[in-house]
Amino acid sequence: MQRTIWFWWAFGIVVLSLVYGAIADQIDDFLGDGEQGGDVLTDLGGGVTDLIDAYFAAIFALMAIAVAGYAVQALLRMRSEETAGRLEPVLATALSRPRWMLAHVGLVAAGIATLQALTGAAMGLAHGVIVGDVPGQVAALTGAALVFVPAVLVVAAAVVLFIGGLPAWSAGLSWALLALCLVVGLFGPLLGVPDAVRDVSPFTHVPAVPAASVTAGPLVALSLIALALCAGGVMLFRRRDLTTS
Repeated sequence: MQRTIWFWWAFGIVVLSLVYGAIADQIDDFLGDGEQGGDVLTDLGGGVTDLIDAYFAAIFALMAIAVAGYAVQALLRMRSEETAGRLEPVLATALSRPRWMLAHVGLVAAGIATLQALTGAAMGLAHGVIVGDVPGQVAALTGAALVFVPAVLVVAAAVVLFIGGLPAWSAGLSWALLALCLVVGLFGPLLGVPDAVRDVSPFTHVPAVPAASVTAGPLVALSLIALALCAGGVMLFRRRDLTTS
């Protein structure tokens, strides 16, 4: 059930990452001589002044939101199984509700981590070929991409909470949350969104890798939030009635 979704997302993400990595060294030429393009890229890259580092920071944030899109689609398969009436006979066996839900969540969490690793590895491979340092770039950019895993897990855990507590609204709320992360979190600096509003997006709490230094505090906090949201979703799903609409 989850394999096909993951495969097509992986295919698209690898292709995009190869393209983004291949053009990174030419970002100055793409922006031209004007300062406006550089300022926009700096804002998108979390204030990093070096254009290539700012470019990678912005692209990693964008690709992490794409991976969050995979998580939303994959987790909403649980709701599809419920509304189609296929879940009830499954749960009539010895399989418990928490075990069924956590099986989906575990697979999607593994899918998130592997997609993030593929993002960094593909980008590092393409960029490494251009600059003549494939091993170093693959290692550095793969590590940078994995820094976003806790933020993506927060979005995934929120989807679990929606399915458990607000099943009829879960699809709309899940995609709305993803759109909020994209508009407010990524493009917030360009739109003049206040920092207090931007902080709603988990992606704003991730360091602007690969330029910024990574500290454990924000990543641990995001991971704990993800665990709490997921636990709440599983508990609510365990107690509510199954619905087909």
